[in-house]
Amino acid sequence: MKKKIKVAPVVAIKKHLDALALNFKNVTIRYKVNERTGTHIVELTPEEVFYNNEALDAFWIPFCVEFNLQYEDAIVFISADSTLRITKPDMEWKAGKCLSDKPSLLLTREQVIPQQSFALTAINPALYRP
Repeated sequence: MKKKIKVAPVVAIKKHLDALALNFKNVTIRYKVNERTGTHIVELTPEEVFYNNEALDAFWIPFCVEFNLQYEDAIVFISADSTLRITKPDMEWKAGKCLSDKPSLLLTREQVIPQQSFALTAINPALYRP
């Protein structure tokens, strides 16, 4: 039996939100991660759809439960009337398309560290004056 490989939380979230956006093109999706608390916040609007669309509920609620069982991080889905309302999203979808994305969120720690190490050791010869 093959062992299921767990992907990084934000990769799993982006994949699911891409699918959600394609299935519910009338829903605007905004995503933000709170690094301090390890909480992923997903805002779905308009409010009427968030509160009254059973098909939407059937799409995000099982994912939310499964995510919270699999990962140490937590995920919450909210509407714009929440006190957690997102003002500066890390990612956003409208009409089924991802409008903004922070690629650095999708990098693993192993991918980021070598890039940072290189950036710290690389010298731009044009700026170097002995």
